[in-house]
Amino acid sequence: MNRKGASAHMTKSRLIPLFVLLLLAAGSLVSGLFPLRLMFGVEYFFAGLFGFAAYALFGPLAGAAVMLAGVLPSLWYWGHPYGMILMTLENLLVCLLVKRYRLGYTAASLLYWAVAGIPLTLLFYGSILHLPGTILQFVVFKMGLNGLGNAAAASLAIPVFALFCKKFPHSVMARRGFHDLAPSSLAGQLSNIMVFIILIMAMVQVGIHSRLLIVHEEDTIAEKLVYAAEQMNLYTDTPGSFPVHEAFVLLDKRMPELRFRLVDRGLKLGASMEDQYGPLPSYLTGAADDSQIREVTERVNLWSPTLEESGSRISQRMDSVYYVDMLWNGDPRFQIFVELPARTTWSEIYGELAQELTTAFAILALAVLIIYPICRYMNHPIVQLAGLSGRLSASIGTGFRPVWPDSSLVEIQALTNAFKLMSMDLNRQFASILEATREAMVLCDKNGAILYANSQLDLFFGERPLGLRSMKELFGAMRRFPRDDAGQLQQEMDSILRHVGEHGSMQRNFTFHHNRRNMHLSLYITVVQGTEEMRERNRLFIFRDRTEEMERELLQEEMIAQVSHEFRTPLTPILGYSEILRSKELPPDKLKSYSATIHHEAVRLSRLVDNFLDLQRMESGRQPYYLVPSDLRELVTRTVEEWRHDGNPHPIQLKLPDEPVIALADADRMRQVLDNLIGNAVKYSPDGSAVHVSAALEEGAIRIDIADNGLGIPEKDKEKIFRKFYRVEHNDRKKIPGSGLGLPIAKEIVEGHSGQITFISRHYGGSIFTVWLPAYTPPATAGAVLLIGKEDGYMESLATVLAQKGQRVLHLGSFEEALFAIGCGNAHMPRIIAANLVGTGLLNGLEFAARLLSLDCQEKAALVFLERMASPSSFPSATAAAGPNQEMVQAVKPFSIREMVQFLQPGAARGIASAGMRQPGWSYCFFPVQEEKVLRMQLAKFGLIPEVMAEMGEMLAAGFAPKGNNHP
Repeated sequence: MNRKGASAHMTKSRLIPLFVLLLLAAGSLVSGLFPLRLMFGVEYFFAGLFGFAAYALFGPLAGAAVMLAGVLPSLWYWGHPYGMILMTLENLLVCLLVKRYRLGYTAASLLYWAVAGIPLTLLFYGSILHLPGTILQFVVFKMGLNGLGNAAAASLAIPVFALFCKKFPHSVMARRGFHDLAPSSLAGQLSNIMVFIILIMAMVQVGIHSRLLIVHEEDTIAEKLVYAAEQMNLYTDTPGSFPVHEAFVLLDKRMPELRFRLVDRGLKLGASMEDQYGPLPSYLTGAADDSQIREVTERVNLWSPTLEESGSRISQRMDSVYYVDMLWNGDPRFQIFVELPARTTWSEIYGELAQELTTAFAILALAVLIIYPICRYMNHPIVQLAGLSGRLSASIGTGFRPVWPDSSLVEIQALTNAFKLMSMDLNRQFASILEATREAMVLCDKNGAILYANSQLDLFFGERPLGLRSMKELFGAMRRFPRDDAGQLQQEMDSILRHVGEHGSMQRNFTFHHNRRNMHLSLYITVVQGTEEMRERNRLFIFRDRTEEMERELLQEEMIAQVSHEFRTPLTPILGYSEILRSKELPPDKLKSYSATIHHEAVRLSRLVDNFLDLQRMESGRQPYYLVPSDLRELVTRTVEEWRHDGNPHPIQLKLPDEPVIALADADRMRQVLDNLIGNAVKYSPDGSAVHVSAALEEGAIRIDIADNGLGIPEKDKEKIFRKFYRVEHNDRKKIPGSGLGLPIAKEIVEGHSGQITFISRHYGGSIFTVWLPAYTPPATAGAVLLIGKEDGYMESLATVLAQKGQRVLHLGSFEEALFAIGCGNAHMPRIIAANLVGTGLLNGLEFAARLLSLDCQEKAALVFLERMASPSSFPSATAAAGPNQEMVQAVKPFSIREMVQFLQPGAARGIASAGMRQPGWSYCFFPVQEEKVLRMQLAKFGLIPEVMAEMGEMLAAGFAPKGNNHP
């Protein structure tokens, strides 16, 4: 990352957390400005929820700042800072409890209110604000409701937000993480949901009841005030008949909770015993504004002092006055006021609401005591499954039987059944894996008791060791095998059993004489990795049979010795005679003799090296076979004739059928097979006895027999006769030359032709070696879409799509096979031919085109090449194009399957060729568009001279005149 990118990343990592913090602060502020008023006198502030989230993400300072942003409006609303201080302090202490003791938010809030919340509230509102007892009780419960509601909401919301952040693992917020978020259990979350629901329902119910209570109380107050005002008018109906002062005294005695005033509107003088009632309220003096007076009923109003005058919202409500006013006996100069202070009424209302909230808290506490155990009970099966899942992987194959939980819930039953199936599948897969291995495996505990053993143990020990119960018994079965150092074996077994737990792994090698052969055994002991409990208990013993490996190593050593011997045999005379030639002057006859010997042995050494390299290529699968249709009668005849004229003293009898014997064969390699088999028959036939060679067709297969009357093969050597460098060790064969590679090479070549080689032999009774090859029947090409080239994904897809479109598709690997099939069909051409530049035989595509155009037939070829050369120099010349050189051709396929299928549709190619190029008897070849000059040069190498060339869309069409004007 460059400096600019690193700077941008750093800026982003700083701005995103700041933006989230500002977003939380804004949400907290909005919740403070617009609190949720659930009931009279109870405002639900969501600032605590935002504060908890800020603390979890950014720490205590950020949490306190966000909380202050939310509770700051309460300073204006309540008229004092104590509520703001209490809520901020609650937020910090609850977050500290969550971080320190890993509690849930609800549990931490409950603990806070039980220990510190109630005393602090009593201190601030009782000792400082001097609220009455009922109102103080109401405030405590109101603050507690607010705190518990926020805690329950945080317990539900913050884990959801954390999961949301985890959805974006590379985001900045996900990297910060919720470092103080305690893991929440399912029971805890269910309890939080129930607590939150019950809390909201309780507050809503109390809120509805409180509003009804206030309405009822105000209606009662209004009736009382109106009645008192009417009574005063009644007592003072006639001025002077009943003194006003006496009327006030009388009404004070009858209704002491009321205050009565008679105001002279002219003099603004209150005749209401001011000394007794205190200073005049602002509504009497005319100083009250509209915000201080609320109409309760049509005749009754409620006057409240300003918040500045009262000092707090509660004091303002307690200092309020209900009043009714009316003219005294209709005289506009005088007005009667009857007042009822709201303190008494609101004390009763707050007291009743406090009782309601006390009941709600009692119900909430009872619900928590009931709900949490129920949630834990419901969650217990899931907890059991979680515990079992941790042991299942470590106890596979140990015989551990889990006790599955039982539940009446359908979802938990389904989860339990899924775990059961998973456990059974794991054990089945474990057993299948162990049974599929070639090694014997035994799992035991720390005391040596066998927990599991696979069936391979039977193959190792030849009895039923699966019934053994301990490793001591198993080692006892091993001790029963014959061994020279039985005492040492006993000590090794005892040491393994004693010290296996002290080592992470151990290995021991043993050799037994079992079933008349040496058995080489390796024992690997390792501690099974799993849970702590399983790590202390289980050990895995792996018995590995190394007998075949040891035999292969021995065979390899023998082969190296034989190769060294075979190479040294011709090298010895070469070095000896060359040293004589270098150091002495020799007569001409000896010089000629020694030179001939050196040449003969050098040829022998060269042949030995070639055979050895051929065999190595064949065994590794790197030997290419150019399989083309061949008449094996000609191949067998030429091989036999060469042996007859090569100074061979043995007569070779040849018997061939009259009909062709056709097989897909690599002529050079099959010639090598016949040479090796005939050569062996000649070498191992004494006294110049005859060798019989025959070929025949038998039920769709070709049989070639090479029979002799020679020494034959002893019975004990028959199974080894096809091994590399293996020769029968016998006195009558020591002077017969050979390398032991002829038969292995012949076997590899025949199997590379999808055939097999068998033999029948009797010691001193001769041998018959038989080569079986599948007979070849050429397919009918007339009217088909002929695809030529190596079978690959492109060819397979092209053939499949063409077949789906109703075309008869024929796919051949080599151009020789295609020419043979067309020739066997009396030169009836396929409908169209699509070919690669290189096939699996010796011919390439352009040489095939030259031979195809030279055929004498009425139907003319339409040949489409699927490839073009990657570069002008990538295609070899005509003389070098055959055989392995075709691997050098670098070609590309420029067309998609869809494009080529469209081009190969009936009439498409000839329709394109007919556009201005149609000539009677002409043949056409289509090439992917390329430089015309380069293409003409390549065609000329193979004698192809097009009369005309023209671009037809994405194809370059070449027209060739009939035979006589254009042939290779």
